[in-house]
Amino acid sequence: MSKLNNSTIEHLHFLLLEIEQQLLQTEAFFVAPEASVANRILGRAGYAENLRTRARRSLLSQLQRHPRSPLQFRLQAAENLVAELFQFSHFGRQAISDSLRLKPRRLSELPHKECAKLVKRMRLALGQVESALVDTNSRVAIDIDNERRKLTRRLSKIMNKAVLELGEEQRLQEAAEMMFPIYALRQMIALMGAIAESVLSANLGQQMNLSRYTSLTDIAEDVATEPENLTLNTIAETRSGSAISAVSRKDNSNDDPLAIFKEGDKGKVKEERASVKSWHDIYPGLAPKILSYHKRGDTASILIEHLPGFTLERIVTEHTELVQPALKSLLKTLQNIWQETRTPRPAQAQHMLQLEKRLPAVFQVHPEFATQKQMLCGETTASLQTLMKRAAELEKKLHAPFSVYIHGDFNLDNIIYDPIDKRINFIDLHRSRYMDYVQDVAVFMVSIYRLGILETQQRSRLLTIAKQFLAPVRRFAKKEQDNSFELRLTLGLIRSYITSTRFILDPTLSRRMFLRAMYLLNQITTCKADKLARYRLPLEELFFE
Repeated sequence: MSKLNNSTIEHLHFLLLEIEQQLLQTEAFFVAPEASVANRILGRAGYAENLRTRARRSLLSQLQRHPRSPLQFRLQAAENLVAELFQFSHFGRQAISDSLRLKPRRLSELPHKECAKLVKRMRLALGQVESALVDTNSRVAIDIDNERRKLTRRLSKIMNKAVLELGEEQRLQEAAEMMFPIYALRQMIALMGAIAESVLSANLGQQMNLSRYTSLTDIAEDVATEPENLTLNTIAETRSGSAISAVSRKDNSNDDPLAIFKEGDKGKVKEERASVKSWHDIYPGLAPKILSYHKRGDTASILIEHLPGFTLERIVTEHTELVQPALKSLLKTLQNIWQETRTPRPAQAQHMLQLEKRLPAVFQVHPEFATQKQMLCGETTASLQTLMKRAAELEKKLHAPFSVYIHGDFNLDNIIYDPIDKRINFIDLHRSRYMDYVQDVAVFMVSIYRLGILETQQRSRLLTIAKQFLAPVRRFAKKEQDNSFELRLTLGLIRSYITSTRFILDPTLSRRMFLRAMYLLNQITTCKADKLARYRLPLEELFFE
């Protein structure tokens, strides 16, 4: 494992040494605030600047020589560390200069002893940085951040006490100035967190924050290795805010990760864990195995087995030769799930209610959709909200005659096909529940459309895929005597077309999706009652450009 070279360590050594001397003198100033001590500290600002410039010049030169080597990440982290250390020294000088501006009486009222103790503890914490880099001891970074947390709490108490003692109203401005040096100390303490993360990144050779490193240590324990032997590569950011990373060994000769790591809001991760367990009980082998689960504060993480194969999104866009076998396997899997999990309880997805809840987020991204009237094929139509109210009245009369266990977020990128074992797997399962199967069908079809492929031949290929998917689903609905399938599917498509636009900034694609939803809304809300039972989704028109 390549470390930072001697030249980089040498530059950091002199910068850290300067900061240590500055903090020693700052500590002395707060013990006995004399102008001569303060001037010695402030007079060395130019020397600190020179050290930063030389270190940065050396690092940039090395980065140019190692543009794609593993050393690059360490050098970038070292460059960040240099900038953070210089900024730390800047705020240290700021605390001194702000103290000098105080009138003698106010200067004497500064909590000198407390400030001196804070500075000493900062000095001792940062005194470990060089050895942490030389020995690649990442635990030191955690110690530095733990000290930052303690100092933050201590400084808050000092600030609160100072606020209470600000004095009479006529002296308020003068007294408030006493807060400036304390605020500068707070900035120094805050920077300790960034410094700790730069140490981690330099040691591990990858972008790393403290939360992620804590998770990495958990993973290392689960796979019986050291954190330094692992790497996390972000492969996705979910719409719910979770980060998904591939966990690999640094010495791994192939590209297959050890596992998949997912971290995010504790509630959502907990839901996914519960859903995966449910899938293992209901339909074993479909969901990935959970290797470990950890919770910490408001966040949680799960380590999931790595599943071989490709997502259906990659298959449709990159591995087109696998589309037919993947689709065949998916349809067979779906119908097995629907048969095995079928319960006689009727289900209502309430698509219009789902849409209503998400409309504010849609309008935030696309405010033009909120207009009172819309133009469709040259004709003026009612507003979206008006049509939704009419569709909601219709939806009250519709329900699936049975419930099945659904995925809940059945997009192309949440379905994996393994061409070797010819097997389908589901991922991202935190919304799974018993529900109307039409919900998954609608989400799947809209995820095909929103790939944004507009070239005529490719668009025709997407229409073919949608048809091949829908045809056996229609046969299943007919066999199960699900007479309102087409209407419920239409309502599901309306919901998915519109709600999906909140993730799409392309004005052309989002507008096309919105207009298709408006077209369907107009169709089913103006259809006469005696014809609704025979209504059939106009699939070709939805994919036609």
